[in-house]
Amino acid sequence: MRLSTSLVVDSLQDVADPAKRIEEMGFETLYISERKHNPFLQLAVAAVSTSRIRLGPEVAPAFPRNPMVLAYTAWDLQKYGDMLDEVLIYFGEPEKGDPSVWKRLIAAFREHDRR
Repeated sequence: MRLSTSLVVDSLQDVADPAKRIEEMGFETLYISERKHNPFLQLAVAAVSTSRIRLGPEVAPAFPRNPMVLAYTAWDLQKYGDMLDEVLIYFGEPEKGDPSVWKRLIAAFREHDRR
């Protein structure tokens, strides 16, 4: 059986020990929540504190992030030993079924790509 769990912590100092314990308990994947803090900093701490468990953010909202910075971050985390499981990028949902929200979001990403 494959088990995964998520971790919500208040500081970077609270990541290493729980990540080690979760790995020792036999979990396959540890997801870091973005409910309180940037999950990528916490993933870096978990990556250097563990050796086998797969790691990933629960969900990473795309709109507030620069796509290139997100790609570099995922690449750098992957270099810690092929432990980054996946980067889930959340685009959100159209507000009350209004498709113009998606059009504005896509236009913003295209504009960013042109720079």
